[in-house]
Amino acid sequence: MGDLFLFSRVILAGPLQDHAPIPHIADHGCTTVPPAARGVSWTLRSSYASIRIIQRKHRVARMKFLFPLLLLAIAAPAHAALDEQQPPDEAPPLELADRAGRWHAIGDYRGQVLVVNFWGSWCTPCVRELPGLNRLRQAFAGRPFEILGVNVAEHPNRLKRFLKQHPIEFPVLYDRESEAYYAWKVKALPTSFVIDRSGRVRYRAAGALEWDSMEIIGIIDELLAEGEPPAAATTP
Repeated sequence: MGDLFLFSRVILAGPLQDHAPIPHIADHGCTTVPPAARGVSWTLRSSYASIRIIQRKHRVARMKFLFPLLLLAIAAPAHAALDEQQPPDEAPPLELADRAGRWHAIGDYRGQVLVVNFWGSWCTPCVRELPGLNRLRQAFAGRPFEILGVNVAEHPNRLKRFLKQHPIEFPVLYDRESEAYYAWKVKALPTSFVIDRSGRVRYRAAGALEWDSMEIIGIIDELLAEGEPPAAATTP
């Protein structure tokens, strides 16, 4: 009964410590253990070992969940530059659902100039550049141009609350498991990519940008012109 009493005290006291000794009748002064007590002691040891295994699994699961968040805690510089990729690389795969449940794939935008922006609502530089992205989209309305905002590792309910206060005029995709984040080799937020009409990454930026600046508008114009047919020559 001594083992059962000790076991109940351990359970009621809360989680077991990693290096806590395994309770044993001999540890409490009984040098001769009767057969019945041996059975109780063995059951106690088995139950204790099972609890240790469960705790270990919980720790591993918790670390798997926290690891992407620790990576995301590394914010990109508040101000960045749009760096040209030389040579251009084919854009990595991207297939995610938006807040309305519609799926978007990178191949759906072949023939358009595309900005892919990885961001999070907790990231101050990310939030600061959202109005500029809205204005950039407005500047190229009616032309083969689109912006995809990839929200990384946030719960949809949290994101819905954020979007009520901060309207975003372009599709916002949910990257709940950070799969696109890793596939695109993003290291910090915000990180953005400019994709040309052939599906190649032409520019990349780690950090917030003034997206409606004349420099960036000029870059988008040049990329749009690359895929347009030459103007017909006029005859005098």
